[in-house]
Amino acid sequence: MPGALLQPILATDEAQLLQAESLFAHARRAAVEATLVGAFEGEGLLGLIAFDAEWIWQIHVSAGHQKRGIGSQLLDLVFDVAGPKKAIVYQDNEDACHFFEAKGFMAVAFGDGARNEAKKPDVLYLWGRAEG
Repeated sequence: MPGALLQPILATDEAQLLQAESLFAHARRAAVEATLVGAFEGEGLLGLIAFDAEWIWQIHVSAGHQKRGIGSQLLDLVFDVAGPKKAIVYQDNEDACHFFEAKGFMAVAFGDGARNEAKKPDVLYLWGRAEG
């Protein structure tokens, strides 16, 4: 598949924000407080990534479009514009854990879920090696 068109989702673009919210409940907040980028095919939003200077807030690719390189394309953009990152993933999301590990992230801490909205066990990933 040729790459999806990556473009910012702006807080002023209501149509794109509505699509983004279908993938990520906090998309509107991310468009204001962080950088939110969508992967589009035509007018359709296939996936998105939200990030700031330190964290990947969310990366999500619609189920019908996974395993097509869209997540990699989104993550590559983050590295191109912002450098290494941290991410927290639910431990039961094995696909996401494998994705981050395949991209060079290392699991450095495991949580019991007490500090996240879903109250699900999570794992903190850092890109590259853990710094001591």
